[in-house]
Amino acid sequence: MNIFRCFAVALVFAVVSLPVFAQNNKAIEAELLRHLDAISKNADKEKIRDRENKLLKYDFKGLADKLYVATSKDGKFRIYSWDTESGGTMKFFDGVYQYQTAKGKVYAKAFIARGTGARGFYSQVFQVDLGKTKAYLANSNLILSNSLMHQDIEAYGIEGEKLNTNLRLIRTTTAMRNSVGFDYDFFSVVDRPERPIKLFSYDESKKQLRFPIVLEDRKFPNGGRVTNKFITYRFNGKYFVKI
Repeated sequence: MNIFRCFAVALVFAVVSLPVFAQNNKAIEAELLRHLDAISKNADKEKIRDRENKLLKYDFKGLADKLYVATSKDGKFRIYSWDTESGGTMKFFDGVYQYQTAKGKVYAKAFIARGTGARGFYSQVFQVDLGKTKAYLANSNLILSNSLMHQDIEAYGIEGEKLNTNLRLIRTTTAMRNSVGFDYDFFSVVDRPERPIKLFSYDESKKQLRFPIVLEDRKFPNGGRVTNKFITYRFNGKYFVKI
């Protein structure tokens, strides 16, 4: 098993010798950090058993420099993602989805392998009220080179005991999709103070998703220039449509 696939399991099943709730948060966090360091240093020696255990339900600030954690407002959907350190200027990320069902059970699902294609990390999750259920819009960030970047919004849903990773909630001019995104040149937004760069926003009261228009520009040849003009999608009760 690839070392970073191992960590996908290890992150959520790490503390196998003691019940999760018998430990305090700092102890669990310290254990996770030790485990991550051990995996990084002893890839060929690490053996992780595939067994059911309770998932960790806390935010661990000490892990912030090790991986990204994006959590929904209700806390029922969370994505852990981290750099596999297997790429060069193009970065490859792996991770785990964590979700809680209506029955209160908590599950984990590792990212689906995508061959040699790049996968991004997740920086934020927006929550959409669908009435009886909720949808989650996860903001992924791909690093394709030093300057060429890509951001997506991907729609997810918790259906029974399963996580729907292909929830087609966005209606474009060509099809119903589960995601919408764009390329851009990082140096066109390099002066922004926030990291990661936040280009998607969601107005919960209006149920509107917004992201910037990117234009071709000779000064920013790798993806284009991020402008201060926006594209907006509004949820009409069934799906998001462009307005």
